Amino acid sequence: FQGVFSKLHPLFSIDCGALIIYDEELNHINKVYLSEATDGEISCVETISDPVSLSLITKEISGFDFPVLKSRQDWIEDFGENHCLNHHPTEYHFHCYIPIEHNGKILGTFELHNHNRELSPDGLTFCCNIADFLAGLLVVMDQRIEVLKPVNQDLNPTEKSFLTEQLLNQLEQATAIGEVVILFENALLLNLKADFVELSIVNQQDF
Repeated sequence: FQGVFSKLHPLFSIDCGALIIYDEELNHINKVYLSEATDGEISCVETISDPVSLSLITKEISGFDFPVLKSRQDWIEDFGENHCLNHHPTEYHFHCYIPIEHNGKILGTFELHNHNRELSPDGLTFCCNIADFLAGLLVVMDQRIEVLKPVNQDLNPTEKSFLTEQLLNQLEQATAIGEVVILFENALLLNLKADFVELSIVNQQDF
């Protein structure tokens, strides 16, 4: 996700991006990945890794089935307070919410937040395309989780170590973003040093 945001920030002057993933019933946020630009540096953190119940505001956001632009003032008028990201102290004045949807089902929300300006029409169109890509990626990952569950359970430490080494070697030779995405998915689904592989992709690959 940091790689995605590192391209969006210079193109459309976006201060913060967040990938919000819900549970199937849309009662909880399962994961949040947040990336922002601070002093010219792009950071990315997982701010939620365990399910968190939806608040009144996040419940409203999870119900958006089309892109929505809202300002700090809009949120205050509707809910008496601005929307602030979980476990993140920074308050933003301009917000954009794009549903991550597949076959009519909301999987998550792609959020863009700015301090001083609303997202431009060109930026909104571009980010809607990114949201479509993220939706497809999430669906593929869910499918692979189901397929690989028995495989992952049967792997012993030696086999996991061998597969990790193989994936990292392939990562060093990857020349296209598609190859990198597939390698990351496989490592993540098999629980093979996923954090390290993701960090390697972000820091070493430039596409």
